[in-house]
Amino acid sequence: MEQRSGNLGTIRFSSDALAAPMRLTTLREKIGRKATNTELVPLDDHFRLDLSLQMTPGLSIMRGSNTPFRFVGPISRARATDDLLFLWAEDRSEMRWSQGGGDIHLRNGIATLMGSEDHRVGENTRTASYTTLSLERARLAPMIGNVDGARMRPVSADTEPLRLLKHYLNGLSDTLSAAMTETVVTHVYDLVALAVGTTRDAADLTSKRGLRLARLDAARKLIRANLWDQSYCVKDAARKLGLSPRTVQMLFQDEGTTFSAFLLAQRLAAVRNQLSNGHKATSSISTIAFESGFGDLSHFNHAFRRAYGETPSDVRARAEMSH
Repeated sequence: MEQRSGNLGTIRFSSDALAAPMRLTTLREKIGRKATNTELVPLDDHFRLDLSLQMTPGLSIMRGSNTPFRFVGPISRARATDDLLFLWAEDRSEMRWSQGGGDIHLRNGIATLMGSEDHRVGENTRTASYTTLSLERARLAPMIGNVDGARMRPVSADTEPLRLLKHYLNGLSDTLSAAMTETVVTHVYDLVALAVGTTRDAADLTSKRGLRLARLDAARKLIRANLWDQSYCVKDAARKLGLSPRTVQMLFQDEGTTFSAFLLAQRLAAVRNQLSNGHKATSSISTIAFESGFGDLSHFNHAFRRAYGETPSDVRARAEMSH
């Protein structure tokens, strides 16, 4: 296992790192019994299992990929927690799970809620990738209400909170401040509750808090991914997010800015970063500006000087001197 620094305490594991003669025995002991309290049964002689686990108080995020396996848990009821599990098979992967007399076929990104202390059996007959969130029952249950009614119920991948949750998790860093880590945990709980179904009392709070911030996070990422597109506008982001342009505008206004202002700031920062670090030293400043989404050089130069108090040429000259 590889332990990495950071508030999320990421651990990575691969069965390929185990000595072949003892691979299965070690896998079952270290990952099955000690780490996950789950019996691991490979369904293929040439098995492989890779895991990534991010942990912080109140939340663990496990991402896995493996050849055909059967998972039976918990091995020890004495070691089992009362955590709730929210899990899904990634796109193009399939898994079947059963618990408490219910069965569910996780495919096409469908998610479901399960209990970690109750007997459960999962199986994939083809190589599959999946994500499992472990969440404290005492924190999530009041937000959901009827936990038993919510368990083993399919949550469509098209559900906006689930789409935003997946997007949000994919952008997490290993190194976050303590305050940011708690913010992440809060957002995850909000989005899981909204995906599964919240109580009436919790719905308004989670929508304003977790859903709004997840939408804002997704909108920001879309902007950064499309800086090069000179025609990119709020309508494009709204279409991708499945929201109205007005709703997207409000997300930024609540943060004291606008969609256009954030887009401009990101483009300017992209140009400044390339000039400061000597990237594309042979490219002209106008070429770098054009590739960062600016079509009007006069507007670019004016905006750059206003934002940084110096010209792009000043930034490049200083970088060249330092190198």
